[in-house]
Amino acid sequence: MGDSAYPLEVKLMVPYRDNGHLTEEQKAFNLKLSGSRCAIERAFGLLKGKFRRLKYLDVNNVSSVPDIIIAACTLYNFILQNDGTDADVSVDESEDVSSCAADYSAVTDKAATRKRDEIAAML
Repeated sequence: MGDSAYPLEVKLMVPYRDNGHLTEEQKAFNLKLSGSRCAIERAFGLLKGKFRRLKYLDVNNVSSVPDIIIAACTLYNFILQNDGTDADVSVDESEDVSSCAADYSAVTDKAATRKRDEIAAML
């Protein structure tokens, strides 16, 4: 999931551009996507608050990013299950949650457009 800073791709969904002529289906898709993106950004903020090293992690291989995220989530859940509290976790306030605001990019990839339309139709 991405915002308007990213192009629409088969593996990267972005909202429909709001040119004033969106269908109800497209508006619903944008709303769901925005809500999901914001929830993920808040989760990343919690992880960065718990594991401060993540804020300064220099990843040279982008393909390793999912493994890092899964590892951080697994450790976080392990701590919650075994400690029972989460008092020392604070949300990383440096996260720019303004990126949750609706700002829609241009569509360029036809396969991605078709995929996004299919997802919107299922909502």
